[in-house]
Order: sequence, then structure tokens, then C-alpha cells
Amino acid sequence: GIANWQSQLSVNITPDRTLQGNININELNLAPFGEFFPRLATLEGLLSSRLTLAGSLMDPSVSGNIKLSDGAFALSSNPTLIDKLYLSLALEGQQGQLNGQWHMGDGEVATQGTLAWPQGNFSGDINIKGSNLAVIQPPMAILNVSPDINMTFDQQLFAVKGQVNVPS
Repeated sequence: GIANWQSQLSVNITPDRTLQGNININELNLAPFGEFFPRLATLEGLLSSRLTLAGSLMDPSVSGNIKLSDGAFALSSNPTLIDKLYLSLALEGQQGQLNGQWHMGDGEVATQGTLAWPQGNFSGDINIKGSNLAVIQPPMAILNVSPDINMTFDQQLFAVKGQVNVPS
């Protein structure tokens, strides 16, 4: 099978539209979904969640976690493979803590950050640090890069700070 998925959702018909529920996914295999994304040459991984929903339809609150393990993907137009992908998003209310790592060739990346969406205003602050990452840009280049960057964003701004070292 593709996964074991259990969910329950209740929404009150009262004007406040309170909600409560849960979404539990046990290792949803992403590989069969690659057919829906023709620009991806590779799509792999196991997605799991243990989420509790509360609040209201207009102001939902989510707690729990979402995890991706054994992930891999590559674009059809660019053979750079991102594999050994592990991501974890711990949610509490209207914010989450992101942690992860992945490989690109012989190099490894670590990421951590925060995401928030109070009253629907999505924002984030994410750090990405890696070394010796294989990046393929056909037909001209195979580069090994080492990023140390910070990305911040909200509804008005997307900013990237830091450096990416590319050996000559």
C-alpha cells in the first residue's frame, strides 16, 4: 500500500466555526505521486504526520509534527540529485520549527528555521549550511558549492543573506 492514513475533523455549525480533529499519516510513500509531477525525474520519500487541529476555521491552530524521511528528488531539466533528505516540522499553534538535512553528491546540508502564520500572515526565517554540494548545470558545469545562507520572508519581502563558496 501507499500509506496508512487516519483523520477526523469536526467543525461546529455555530457562528464561531470551532474545529477540532487530527491527521495521522504513517509513512505515505511519495514515489507513486511522481506521475503527477512530470518535471521531476525523481521523487521518493516517506511522509508521516501526527497533527492535532483546534481553533476555528478563520483562526486554526495546529500542533504536532510532520516528517519526511528517505527523501530524494531531481528535476527532469537538471540532474542534480538531492537525496538522503530528512525534514521535520514541529508545529505549535500558528508557528513551526523546521529541522532537516540532505545530501547532494558527497556534500551534506543542514537546515533549521522557524515558520509562522498568525492570522494568515505567512513568514519564515531559515538557515541553510552545507559543504561540498554537487550542483550540475548541464551541459556546461559540475560545481561543488558550500552555502551558508539565511532566508527571511513575509508577505512583502524575501531576503537572502550569507555566502556561497564556489572553489575555482
